[in-house]
Amino acid sequence: MSGENRPRVFLSYSSADEGLAEQLRRGLEERGLNVWSDVMVKPGQIWGDVIATALQQADAFVFLAGSEQSQRTWAMFELGQALASGKTIIPALATHEADVPAVLRSFQYVDLSDPSSVGQEVDRIAEAIEHPTLHSGGGGGVRLAEEASAALEQERDLHRRHVSAQLVSTIRWQVSAAVISLSATASVIALTGGRSARDVLTAVIAGVLALVASAVGFYFGKGTKEEDD
Repeated sequence: MSGENRPRVFLSYSSADEGLAEQLRRGLEERGLNVWSDVMVKPGQIWGDVIATALQQADAFVFLAGSEQSQRTWAMFELGQALASGKTIIPALATHEADVPAVLRSFQYVDLSDPSSVGQEVDRIAEAIEHPTLHSGGGGGVRLAEEASAALEQERDLHRRHVSAQLVSTIRWQVSAAVISLSATASVIALTGGRSARDVLTAVIAGVLALVASAVGFYFGKGTKEEDD
């Protein structure tokens, strides 16, 4: 079977289970499947766009559930999209204590927690993907995707507020420094009455304004970069 015709599998997992996910990916590839995981996201690519495209192109969705998996907002977004689009979905347990999302608890799962039986379980996954049974993601998938998107937006909003608070704090510090500098310069002018002192005052004001502008630009730039990440 050519690479273009092989079933495409989207593999969702937590970084805590990266080793097992790589073992699963290799096992499925050896059995003739084309597996996508987030290690394939290239530098400079937009994370959300790449994931959305990979999900759209996938024939099946394997959700590797570990102790941390269901806490990942991105995992919930991926799962919601897979359910809403009616993909073949296979939950796989990374540990005996795996935290399986409630929406998947009615799905038959495979158990990868025992290293001695991983090969057999990978065979079962490959068989299920190559010969899928009818199932429906239903409205629950749409709801889950919407909730995940709302959670992502809430995280971005909290981040923006945090950056704004940092900016306000920095500006207050710069203004305090400016007041001290201006007071010192005013004292020099009062003592000397010279034109050079006025020139010093002008230079100090310009310097303080430049520092404040630099702080504003730095924190807005930092906030935009971290928000994109």
